[in-house]
Amino acid sequence: MERKSEGIYTKMAQQKNSTRALYRWSYTSMWRLAFLLVLAASLGVGSSDAQDVVQPATSEEGTGQRNDCRGATKDPLSSITSSGHCPKITAVTPHHIQRTTVHRIDLVIENLDQIPENNITCVFSFADATLITEAQKKPNGVSCVTPRNDFIPAVPAGEHKITAQLSVRPTNGSDIVSTSFVFFDCNSFTSCTQCVSSEFPCDWCVDGNRCTHNTSENCRNDILVTGISQVGPSFRSGPPFCSAIIGTSSGSREILVADNSKKAVRVTVHIIGQFIARNNRFVCDFKIEGKTTRVNAVLLADTIYCDAMEFTYTSKLSNINASFAILWDAGNKALDNPENIYVNIYRCRYLADTCSGCLTLDEKYECGWCQSSSSCEILEECNKSEVEANHHNDRQDAANMDPVSWISSKIGRCTTIKSVTPHHLQRTTARSIDLVIENLPQIPGNISCAFSFTDEDKTIITEAIKKKEKNNVVSCITPRTDFIPSVPAGEHNITAQLSVRPTNGSDIRLDILDLDIRLDILDIRLDILDIILVILDIRLDILDIRLVILDIRLDILGIILDILDIR
Repeated sequence: MERKSEGIYTKMAQQKNSTRALYRWSYTSMWRLAFLLVLAASLGVGSSDAQDVVQPATSEEGTGQRNDCRGATKDPLSSITSSGHCPKITAVTPHHIQRTTVHRIDLVIENLDQIPENNITCVFSFADATLITEAQKKPNGVSCVTPRNDFIPAVPAGEHKITAQLSVRPTNGSDIVSTSFVFFDCNSFTSCTQCVSSEFPCDWCVDGNRCTHNTSENCRNDILVTGISQVGPSFRSGPPFCSAIIGTSSGSREILVADNSKKAVRVTVHIIGQFIARNNRFVCDFKIEGKTTRVNAVLLADTIYCDAMEFTYTSKLSNINASFAILWDAGNKALDNPENIYVNIYRCRYLADTCSGCLTLDEKYECGWCQSSSSCEILEECNKSEVEANHHNDRQDAANMDPVSWISSKIGRCTTIKSVTPHHLQRTTARSIDLVIENLPQIPGNISCAFSFTDEDKTIITEAIKKKEKNNVVSCITPRTDFIPSVPAGEHNITAQLSVRPTNGSDIRLDILDLDIRLDILDIRLDILDIILVILDIRLDILDIRLVILDIRLDILGIILDILDIR
């Protein structure tokens, strides 16, 4: 038994040693296999995923040239040249062309071994089209012609170029090497500034008012502004030589105009070509809420003066922006507007609805508080009827108006009620109330107090006087009680808006912390009735007590009588 056991243990030990040896061989083999796979992947052998290890490379030209080691045949090693490197496009001349032209281009390619001597093509791939042209191999690369321009897709609206993938391939093979190629269109630029500042070799014809790639054909006998991308000397090069609107009198991009006001807009311009200045009628073009309005204009020195026009809009916004352009050549051509100068039409009364809010607006709006309308307005709009009646249409004459009518951040301060005494009254009582008013204007003639009951759409006017001993105090008499609306059922008071006005004029709006002053007229008759009812209840209770006492007394009297009978 002992020998048999020893044999079993010996056999188990041999098997264990064999297993360890097999494990060591497997582990070593796995590392060898992994090394071979990595080596194969680095050489481009194996699946298509392995071929994608080499990433696209971009040339110094910025043309997005690719360095893909992708073979033209099924042989996975065919992408590798005899030098052991991938083909690579290092230059394309020219690297972009005008879309409407056909041009021969040269591709400089390193590691040409893979490219066959004959039967090769250039392929221009767009999103929805692939165009193929013949190519010829040269000592340093490949040369081919761009496709016919009527086959090239149009440049998208709002864009100035379209990009194709340019690749070289055998006639019956797949791409060997590729890069990107740009077709631009100078005709897509509509302003001189855009045209001559672009990355493409475009020039601007001033009289022709067009951007072109071919000045000899399209700019004959015309003034030329050359693009900054053009090579060589030029008399006029770049945006500084474009005819353009260059500024406003305020130095801002916006031209401020109050709604419902008349204004003559003027701007500083830069004009190239004396024929523009001498032989053309200028027009100012305004587009307000989609509607175009044009007025005549004149050029004096470096300034365009537009005829005065009325600016207004219909939407309920505090302001809107209107586009602005200066046209010449019978309105067919426009000066550049590189700073995007525009008209800002605004309404003071929508920017602020209180006196204090109005006076804190930016001074550029020139808004002020109009006492006659109790609203924020420009000076011309305040008491406009008075201005028009006297044929005063400019701000200087309007400034001679009574300062009571208009208060600005520079002229006067808001009229404010500091206190009302008493601030509520019994509805059935007529009495005087005192208003302490800060910055009370000099109101000509007599003044009145107005009590407005909004729920009843009713306003009651009473006399008012300024107290001589206190110039800032106005005393009013409350309305006759039979004129005051009744207190609504279930309520105990009714509220009136109290204002002060010239006897023959409109309210002078009086604010406390920018809130309307309201006077509560109380009705306490119901409270008195409640008190009477309570007193009546008390009296009834007293009567009940007295009856109880009387009953007690009668009971006592009955008891006494019974006692007397017994005796």
